[in-house]
Amino acid sequence: YEIDFILADRPELPKSAEGFQLLPYRKPKTAPLMKLRRSIETRLTGRPQPDGFFKQLDSEIVFCFGLRNDTAGIVRACRESGKKSVVFLTSDRNLADAQRHGRRDRGLYGELGDLCRYSLHAADCIAVQSPFQLEELRRTQGLTGHLIRNPIDLNKCGIDSGPFDRPVALWVGRADTFSKRADLCIEVARLVPEVEFRMVMNNHDSSTFDAIAASAPENVKIIERVPFEEIENHYASATVFINTSSAEGFPNSFLQAAKYGSPIVSLDVDPGDMLGKHGVGKGILATTIGQRYGENVLIGAQSHLTEEGLLTIRSAMDRHRSRHRVGRNFPPAATNKNPILARKCLGS
Repeated sequence: YEIDFILADRPELPKSAEGFQLLPYRKPKTAPLMKLRRSIETRLTGRPQPDGFFKQLDSEIVFCFGLRNDTAGIVRACRESGKKSVVFLTSDRNLADAQRHGRRDRGLYGELGDLCRYSLHAADCIAVQSPFQLEELRRTQGLTGHLIRNPIDLNKCGIDSGPFDRPVALWVGRADTFSKRADLCIEVARLVPEVEFRMVMNNHDSSTFDAIAASAPENVKIIERVPFEEIENHYASATVFINTSSAEGFPNSFLQAAKYGSPIVSLDVDPGDMLGKHGVGKGILATTIGQRYGENVLIGAQSHLTEEGLLTIRSAMDRHRSRHRVGRNFPPAATNKNPILARKCLGS
């Protein structure tokens, strides 16, 4: 197959890639009266207007990643132009947005329930990342999805540049305060100055990025961009991996951390129940930010979750059970950070 990537028409984005054609997205111009008419029609019928760019596109299949308002226009354009459309769910939040009703009940990025439901029901195929999404799709929409588990190369190993003078906590995501919640990682870092925090933080929004960077304490190192071939080195060198997201699909970052046996400290996310059910990465779940969450990072980093570390965490969680929960069924702890089989997450 010949594969083309559609990218936003922004100057900072790449114009070419080896083996692929990169096409800038340019929405066809619409006369103001026609735009008003289409807006009214969408409001009255709940049906999206077809996206003219994709309607004219010379492709047989269009893959849409995520469930946004504009996904609906792409799916309708595919139906009207004889193309197949495949919608990939990228977050558990996608299915929650599909249950919204009314113009005022919107998702984090302004998603409307009518448009999300249209995308799901009109698409030729729906791909999901986890068994949870598969079941939720069936339960809430009566639809059958196809589970495509995230790939990870177990043979590709990064270089551990340690040992370091102090434990290293790794956080990977984009600069925002509502989804990846980079500001919460900064808050945790203040609680445990004994740990060095390395935040690989994509500059998704310059003002937010600058504000988060300016608020970082001395034990935080912010890395704006890491080449793809070097990211494995960061996971290999990390003592503990931190996730502060409000929702995820099945992030590869969890698999990459588990690949090296790094403890995973997650605030709200447990994709595929890999922490609670499988114990992969020897993870800890804490439902609120606070001093105890900071202590969990410190304990995990210093002890690599030795038996003593686990007992300390369990004792702390027992004392604060009303505010926290800890991953279930921990396996026997390892005294060193040994690589483990991430295949436990992949179901093989």
